[in-house]
Amino acid sequence: MTERELMIECIPQITEMALEIQKMTPERYLEFKQEHLAEVRESCPAALGFIKKIYDIIEWSLYGGDAENRNTVRESGMQTV
Repeated sequence: MTERELMIECIPQITEMALEIQKMTPERYLEFKQEHLAEVRESCPAALGFIKKIYDIIEWSLYGGDAENRNTVRESGMQTV
């Protein structure tokens, strides 16, 4: 299975994750993301790049289309780690 195929297969889970993230404050999201990336880094470092791409997709979906929100996200430190 290619990474692209896996990403497509994971669309329902990525969508659920994005909906939950949308409910979080910027501070809570940053904390959640950092904790999750740390867990992945320890438990399955080979998957870290894939997980970072998922966060990139979610952040683009939630904030990428709106310049004001994107700037707010960047100023709050919600950049890809």
